[in-house]
Amino acid sequence: MRLPPLRSLQVFICAAKHLNFTRAAEELFVTHVSVSLQVKQLEEYLGVKLFRKVGRKLELTPFAADYARNLQTAFDQIEQATEHFLLANEHNNLLNVVVPNIFAMRWLMPKLSEFQQLHPHIEVRLCSPNYKGQDYIRKLEQGAADIVICLDFDADFSGKKLQCDFIFQEELVLICRPDHEVAKTKQLTAETTLLLMNTVHRKKFWEQYLREMTGENHSLAEYRTMIFQDSNQVIHAASNGLGVGLANRSYVSELVNLNRISIPIDLAIPGGCYACLTSEQNLKREKVQIFRNWLLSMIK
Repeated sequence: MRLPPLRSLQVFICAAKHLNFTRAAEELFVTHVSVSLQVKQLEEYLGVKLFRKVGRKLELTPFAADYARNLQTAFDQIEQATEHFLLANEHNNLLNVVVPNIFAMRWLMPKLSEFQQLHPHIEVRLCSPNYKGQDYIRKLEQGAADIVICLDFDADFSGKKLQCDFIFQEELVLICRPDHEVAKTKQLTAETTLLLMNTVHRKKFWEQYLREMTGENHSLAEYRTMIFQDSNQVIHAASNGLGVGLANRSYVSELVNLNRISIPIDLAIPGGCYACLTSEQNLKREKVQIFRNWLLSMIK
């Protein structure tokens, strides 16, 4: 039996969910053009159109709407079957940890070598999807994740059998390249500064920082702004001289020591909070207990 290209099916499901190729591209970490090409490839394979333009909006054709729902169900079943297979073996030492990309790269990975030396029999697999609060709970309940590390957990898990451990709260500082104008003048002005934000949802931290710095309320409309996918991109952009950003102090300490990043103003504000989540069922597993205890020991 001949099947459509798997990647095209995955892209189509995402595009069908958002009804927007740009938002689908952001979730999949690919370009808008890549999404368009994958959808076109699937349309050519099926011999039908999957999307249509209605005014400025994108809509699914009636056939495509049913197709997307059935595909999503099929992919969910494949995912669950695979996860249950991996977890069925009591001697399986693979530990699935869902973690934000910035936390994994800037905080967790430098410490994982120590964990591996202490527990070489446990194989840690890191995954950094763009989940929302309820998705974390669903993945834990389905067994798709053994441990979840999340930032600003926004889901209601009252009544859920979950273990939640506070890790730390971000300490946000202003960052830029050492030769940036702000680093030289120690001043942040709307005339000379390009602000870099993680996402639209985190602009409140810029407003808070400016208020703490000047004692007055500021509108970001006064400044030139640029929005990035995550904090890792902000740090990278700042180190390349694009502008200034806000970042967790511990994430940039090494770059500061290497003189690739400067913290020009002695002001820090509290940012988001990281938490470690696992289900009570998972907590009974020895490998989960070992990793959780080690993780919490790293923050004391």
